[in-house]
Amino acid sequence: MRKQYNFKDAPRGVLYGKIKTVRGGLRVDVPEPRKYLVVIEENETGFGASVPDLPGCVAAAKTKQEVLELIQEAIEFHLEGLSESGQPIPQPSSSSEYVEVRAA
Repeated sequence: MRKQYNFKDAPRGVLYGKIKTVRGGLRVDVPEPRKYLVVIEENETGFGASVPDLPGCVAAAKTKQEVLELIQEAIEFHLEGLSESGQPIPQPSSSSEYVEVRAA
């Protein structure tokens, strides 16, 4: 019988995976990377970021660069939590477009 373990020591950028015992050693199954739309909003005190496909996954920081780093960590943490609790990982489905309008 094969045992599966959460892959906790993944290098940065690897969200989650499974280690499987196979003939000849261990095999790590890591899913394909996913790209989630991140909405960034500037406010009086800095920047906020949210992920439409992952409700509740948010970050806030003083700079845009910092909020991007924090939201990436938040996404990874969110997906890891879903995986560990046996919930499905949502497929990225949001997109964005700019709409040009004439200001009044």
